[in-house]
Amino acid sequence: MLSFIKKAFSKRKKPHREFTHAVLGPMTYMHDGSYWEAANGDIFHSIPGDETGPNADSVKFIQNKIDSLDHYFEQCSEDLLSIAHTWDSIDKALTAKEIFKVSAISVEAEGNREWEICFETKSDYKWVYIGLQFEGEEIVSNDIST
Repeated sequence: MLSFIKKAFSKRKKPHREFTHAVLGPMTYMHDGSYWEAANGDIFHSIPGDETGPNADSVKFIQNKIDSLDHYFEQCSEDLLSIAHTWDSIDKALTAKEIFKVSAISVEAEGNREWEICFETKSDYKWVYIGLQFEGEEIVSNDIST
């Protein structure tokens, strides 16, 4: 009985709005944060927007980052290897691109100044997840999970 009353008086969640973007594929609108989520292949994306769709400039921004993955591997390589080399089980002779894959690229807000690229170790290695936060093209912070 208590669970019925709880459900009756709880806020009803708005249904998720979904559509398929020509490049990013299926996307879902998250009402609580006013952003869209998409997973194109193995890469997750979080893009600002409203119920009418994701911000067009942010979509272009994400597409540009996807097209520039080699550049970001090069730019982030020193940080990625520094973190990866703290584990003896990860071969220190390997490059960042041999150890990691890009698992997410997200934009924090319209304007695309603050964004994040996340790397995850490939399945052959100890699981390490590194999120590098950028302001423009400068790395300003990171999150590491193991």
